[in-house]
Amino acid sequence: MTTLLRFVFIGVTFIVSAHGASVACGNLSLADSYLGASCGFRIKEFGEKLGHLDFDNNDEMKEFKRSCAALDDCTRILGHCEPMQDEDTKTAFSLMKSTCALIEFATTQFRSCDKKLDEAKSKCNEDWNPFQTQTDLSQKTDITEVCSNYFGKDNCLKKDVTDACGVNEWEKLKEHLLSLNDRVKKCDFKGIV
Repeated sequence: MTTLLRFVFIGVTFIVSAHGASVACGNLSLADSYLGASCGFRIKEFGEKLGHLDFDNNDEMKEFKRSCAALDDCTRILGHCEPMQDEDTKTAFSLMKSTCALIEFATTQFRSCDKKLDEAKSKCNEDWNPFQTQTDLSQKTDITEVCSNYFGKDNCLKKDVTDACGVNEWEKLKEHLLSLNDRVKKCDFKGIV
């Protein structure tokens, strides 16, 4: 399993376990109430699938993508409900959405470069935890340190990705990571990226 995805598993499994309750809300139709209960089960299922996901198994990847789409439906349809307004719930759904995006990116557009980084035994890539970075960016008030290590310790990923895969792959990774969280716009990356 690639280093990028290993950290995603650990972090999201923890968050999903903590937020697996139903997200049903009052004054909805019976169908929407069932959807709310279903969303709670989908969160749990998401964590279970994530923990055992084989990235080389097309059927498992299709099923995982369906789980991601189902969670998007939960936030789209029930996002106005009071339980969905809770900051911990918002954070959990946001992290699951980021996780889906990271896995989709890592297993498609960035797959060959990720393998090259693994083969090169890049210490920067091995030590980098994109899930923790997204969590810290969402939860910490002072994000200065998070920003300085957003692309690995002292932003070392730029050099490693560029050396192993070229500038185009670095640009793809950078743009993808910058799109995952709105708070990243508060980071000053001048001279870094």
